[in-house]
Amino acid sequence: SLVNLSADLLRYKYKAWWTETMPVLGELLVQLGSSVGDEVDELLQSIAAMCGSADGTGLEEQQLKALRSVLGAAVSSIGPVRFVSVVPLDEVAVLGQNATWIVSALRSNIQRAELSFFSDYVMPLIERLAVQAPSATAEQKFRITQLELKLWGLLVPLCSTRPTDVPATFKRIAKQLGDALRQNKALRTTVCSAVTALIRNSAKDAASAGAAASEGQQNVAEISKFDKNFLPILFNVFGETSGGGESDAVVGTIAAFASIADPQRLNAFFKTIMKKLLEAISDAEAGDSRDRHVMTDLALALAGSLS
Repeated sequence: SLVNLSADLLRYKYKAWWTETMPVLGELLVQLGSSVGDEVDELLQSIAAMCGSADGTGLEEQQLKALRSVLGAAVSSIGPVRFVSVVPLDEVAVLGQNATWIVSALRSNIQRAELSFFSDYVMPLIERLAVQAPSATAEQKFRITQLELKLWGLLVPLCSTRPTDVPATFKRIAKQLGDALRQNKALRTTVCSAVTALIRNSAKDAASAGAAASEGQQNVAEISKFDKNFLPILFNVFGETSGGGESDAVVGTIAAFASIADPQRLNAFFKTIMKKLLEAISDAEAGDSRDRHVMTDLALALAGSLS
């Protein structure tokens, strides 16, 4: 096959030319797409072994970069689910060596994949890492913390490249997303960016006249069921932010949810916020203007979607 023929390029005697030949192999995988057969598995495992070795196998940085570009192309070609079945990313590998480069390959190359990859593979891995953290060494704990953040980061490309299974899967991760917003400040911008992209793309598709309209409408119908859960969480989280990128991300997600929320529920939320805004204005003489600014921003985020 073409893949087997191209695999000869991986021989060490050709490594001086990898920076030129690996892009060819990567493009071949992209063109073959999901139709590529099992012969690609051994190829990817060989490349992963070279990339993940502790000493870099004596390769130059540009040669390693060229090899990893092939793995990235494979993610785009066969999808993340099949990729991690060939190049596993598990807690054992993480504790044994720095495997964050695999996560980086996934994040940079995921394209219109299944959101269930996050619920079925990524979240369980995060949970297993959390269980191991208390007994880990200081170095391992640091590595686990960094990897957990990177794993959560996979949510962004999954949600922003129009995942294929939103109606079936969003309900399965909704609680974890809400918990992350409430409990982990470090994840707020990531979760908000992902959810905002998912809502905005779905709404755009739903309003289109193209083939994506039906899928977009189904996505919006499913995500909007959770407006009553997410908006109160986001209101509280926004009140805890201190400005900057995190505040922008949270208020952006509030506006996105407002755009698909139940009209009656949205009106009720808006009335509550306006009452609190009036109370904050009445108490302005007390010298604390924070509540007033928070309620003003929340009211603005909702106002554009009122009907």
